[in-house]
Amino acid sequence: MGFDPKTTNFLGFRDLCQATRYFSINNKAAGYQEVKELSWNGFIQKYLSQAEKRACFGPIRSLEAMPSIPEGIEDFSVILHLRDPRDVLVSSFFSNAFSHPVNPVIFNPDEAARREWIERGIDAFVIERSPVVIDRYNCLIANLLGRESVLFLKYEDMVLNYQEWLAKFLSVFIAPEPNIPTETQPKGLLALLEKLPLVQREGRSPSPTFSALYQELFEAHKADFQVEDEDVYRHKRQVLPGDHTRKLQPETIAVLNEKFAEVLNALRYEPVANSQIR
Repeated sequence: MGFDPKTTNFLGFRDLCQATRYFSINNKAAGYQEVKELSWNGFIQKYLSQAEKRACFGPIRSLEAMPSIPEGIEDFSVILHLRDPRDVLVSSFFSNAFSHPVNPVIFNPDEAARREWIERGIDAFVIERSPVVIDRYNCLIANLLGRESVLFLKYEDMVLNYQEWLAKFLSVFIAPEPNIPTETQPKGLLALLEKLPLVQREGRSPSPTFSALYQELFEAHKADFQVEDEDVYRHKRQVLPGDHTRKLQPETIAVLNEKFAEVLNALRYEPVANSQIR
């Protein structure tokens, strides 16, 4: 189960989930309509009551198909993938004002609304939208952060240190020691992973080890963070962390730092505008 509020999809999640049942509301994937009707919580509980208890759900974004955190969360393996909320607000401005395609069901502002966002500017937009994002992060922190079954990963590490990020991410699916005997692996997981296209290619080992999967995913996605120039009309406008320090006025950053102080502290983000992301 992957929680990913308004970030780039965490790379490799879809690849690994091809090995088992995979449910997402991205691009009308399997279960799309039922998730929208029942909520993520309702859909997950219904699916697990009718089928073998093995599936991937996600990415689950806050405010989509709510409520989204099922009961008994300790029985799930959860990836909590978060981004600096100040950068989330900046990204949201460009998505809403420029790049996000209009959809009658999901995103349907009139042209006057988009013009108003642009005319008022990014600083007014992020301050106005900040209460919703604060509530979203507080909910995830209260319900998921620090739990034994939850792996917390950061968008910034995915972009700046993909190698280390990928190793942590992959550990949810397969034990990191490459030579562990099959019988000590999580029950049924290796059999599932053997179905992956990543390990069915000619010359690949039929028994996917941590090392083999790591190398395949690293090679498949290592170039995904290369955006040469910024284009406000492109979905992948830019990927470098700390965009709020480049797009917002110092006074706006100070306001956001104060509003998000508890969130930034809980997630170990530096609240000072000119600091380096840890």
